[in-house]
This record gives sequence, C-alpha cells and structure tokens, in this order.
Amino acid sequence: MKSAKKIKDELERMLQMLAFGSPSKFKVAKREIERLWHSDIKEFEKCAPLALEYIRRFDEIQSPKNQAAFASGLSLFFLALSDKYFDTLKNFVLKLIQNPDGYVRESIRKTADWLYVSLTSRVNPFVEKLTVKRKAEQKNAVKQYAKYVKEIQTLIEKYYDKNRDSADYVGDLKPSVYKSLELLWADVTRGDHIFLDDCPSENTLEKRKEIEKKLSAFVTETKSDFDVEDIRSAIYYEEGTDTMTDIIAMLDNGQGAVELQDIIDVITDAWNYFPHKTLGGKSPCQMTGK
Repeated sequence: MKSAKKIKDELERMLQMLAFGSPSKFKVAKREIERLWHSDIKEFEKCAPLALEYIRRFDEIQSPKNQAAFASGLSLFFLALSDKYFDTLKNFVLKLIQNPDGYVRESIRKTADWLYVSLTSRVNPFVEKLTVKRKAEQKNAVKQYAKYVKEIQTLIEKYYDKNRDSADYVGDLKPSVYKSLELLWADVTRGDHIFLDDCPSENTLEKRKEIEKKLSAFVTETKSDFDVEDIRSAIYYEEGTDTMTDIIAMLDNGQGAVELQDIIDVITDAWNYFPHKTLGGKSPCQMTGK
C-alpha cells in the first residue's frame, strides 16, 4: 500500500501527462489512474482534490487532443469529488460541453455521468430512515439537480439548431454543441426530472432499466442503425401513434412474426413506461398511477 504522498505525486504526474503530454502516453496515464484507484480507494479520494487545480488551469491546455484526454481522464476524480465539489465540476462540464471540438465535448459528457450518480444517490439515498444531515443533503441535491437541468436547457436554447425541426432524432443531427447539449440533457434527466415531487417510483425506474436492456439486446440482434437513446428520444418527442410505427420499424429487419411480436411487446412497454413530453415528462403509467 502506497503512502498518500506517493499516490498524490503519481496522480499529479498522470494529470500532467494527460494535460500536456504526448498522445502516445494517454492510455498509460488513464490505466495508471485506474490502478491507483483500485490499489487504495480511500487514499485516492483524499488526494483527488488536486484535480481541481488542473481544472482551474484548463485553459492552459492548448491541444484539443490533450483537452479531450484530460476530460476523459477525470472520470474517477469526478466519482471521488462530485458530492463535495458538485458545483465546481458542474460548471466545468457546462464550459467544456460548449467546446468547439467534438471529442472534447464527448469526453466530458461521459465523465459527467458521475454527476448524475452523485445527485441521484443523494436525492434517493438507499437508506430506510434519513438522518437530519441526510435530509439536508437531499434538499441541497434537489436544488443542485434543478439548477443543473435548467442551465443545460438555457444552453440548448442558446445553441438551438434549426435542423432539429426536420430531424426525427437527435442522433440524426451532425456533430455540434447543440447536439452534445441535447445528449447531455438526456444523460442528466434520463427523460425524467427527479427533483419533481411526483418522480417515478422505484418500481418504475427498475422496469425502465429492464426495458432498456431488452431494447439494447434487440438493437444488437437486428443490427439496427438506431440505438436505445434514439428510441427513448422518439417516445419523448412522440406525435401520436404513428411514432409507435416508426419505432417498430427501427427494429424490424424482416424477421418472423413471433420475433417481431416480441419486439412489439417490449416497445409497447417502453411506450408505457418511458416519459413523454406531451405528458409533462411523465410516462403513461405514471399518469394512470400504475
């Protein structure tokens, strides 16, 4: 087991490598960060705040390749820091998601998933009874979540792409800041706004995960050009039952009637359990109280 100082020194060396080093060293640096995490998680967490200094110095990183590598390499630091330094990391994400380089935007979008994990774990902690401290953390997380979503929506309006009006799915759009923001919004909300009083029940969320797994399997099996996010987006922006037909077509590759019926059954479940914009972000099951 290494001392805290040695871990800190090595982490700093890896961050330096990602931010200012040669692209040939990026994979080495990321693997070393992962190794240090697994070797001593508690010491890693103690040393993790050193990444905040590099985040503040991000504008010193000139190469887009280094910027993308640095954003990607922050994943475990976000895991360690998101609860305590949420606002700092959130502001960094919102800054980089507007970066002109698509690789930088995609790297920070993936890293930002740990912010979602932090928020949801504090909004819906896995404990039977909340202490006074936990209740305060929960209340703060709800506010942070609401503000985060609102700030993303404000940026979406700022960068709105007129091509969105003619595109059936976000995935159809060409790479752009607007597209990255739409994808980030989908990541952060998962189609929901968990800060609402009538957020989905635990059973509903579990059902959605089950449906997503089945849809993912069908996407792979049918070699579809679409993915689960496209299906979820189509349901959210649906304009009536014709949309259901369009979604079925995404996974219809001419298979037999039995196989197609299995797909239709899962899509029907997705339609009923996934949120719809026309229902205020709720699912039909939520509206009927099921």
